[in-house]
Amino acid sequence: MFRLRRRAGNHASIVEEDRVGIRAYVSDHKQSPAGKAALGIGSARHLSPECALRAAATIRTGVTSSLARPIDEQDGIVSRDGQPMVGIVPFTMPDGSVDILMDRMSIWAHGMVVTHLDAPNHIVIDGEDPATGDAQQSDQAWLRWSESGFVTRGVFFDVPAHRGEDFVTGERPITRAELEEMEDRLDAPLRPGDALLLYGGRDVYERTWTGSGPAPLAAAVAHDVAEWVIDRQFSVLCWDVLDSPPTDAFGVHLLIWADGLAIVDNCDYSPVVETFRSAGRSTAMLSVAPVPIKMSTGCLVNPIIVF
Repeated sequence: MFRLRRRAGNHASIVEEDRVGIRAYVSDHKQSPAGKAALGIGSARHLSPECALRAAATIRTGVTSSLARPIDEQDGIVSRDGQPMVGIVPFTMPDGSVDILMDRMSIWAHGMVVTHLDAPNHIVIDGEDPATGDAQQSDQAWLRWSESGFVTRGVFFDVPAHRGEDFVTGERPITRAELEEMEDRLDAPLRPGDALLLYGGRDVYERTWTGSGPAPLAAAVAHDVAEWVIDRQFSVLCWDVLDSPPTDAFGVHLLIWADGLAIVDNCDYSPVVETFRSAGRSTAMLSVAPVPIKMSTGCLVNPIIVF
């Protein structure tokens, strides 16, 4: 079993032993029967019609909310090549007495800004050739995800409420141990195919940031969470705080390569936190629908919660 190492007298740290440990764990998992079962379908293999029915059974009010962060060209975030993460070019096509308004969008479907679903092709380890059989199987998994989407029961893990704090930071990342503590207090036991709705309070952190520029983000999920995610057989992970930057901190993200884990990065939980808290509930219906783009490394998605 992989366990997070800690430096004496310090917070949980991303140290060399952790990186070696998580890499060994994901490599072993990829070669295991469970890892091989993921080829061509990824974590969606945990879904079944019963998952959708279980999700529907959680609906009480029919109120819906989006977990997607608004796409705003004014965010000012640039990618590694110096181009904006989001580019919107509006134009008008006159057609007699009617003007047709259109725009062309150029978007980096990854990073720390937009809400997106990572495809199984997103992570490559040890220089795997994208043309290999594994990569083709990953593309097949993405297309299968697009055919059916993810309609399942989402289970809300409210880490700030559990800690009695406003938000999680990289100084004290989320660990397996506290997720196990929270699991014991859920209003319903976890089932294979559930979605993990992992909330770290990023919305509060960004809203209360008083420094210059965007609020800096750092890895706030420990490596040992990866094994817990695998053990619980989640079909999709939706989170607001991630295991990066830096990418050397990757733990859970490596499960994209090892298990085909579907991960929705940069969720905005601000519309739903108070509903979960005030109702004293931890479950709701979740729907995530990716776009069928061949050989895609991911795409923007709009996760919808139904209460």
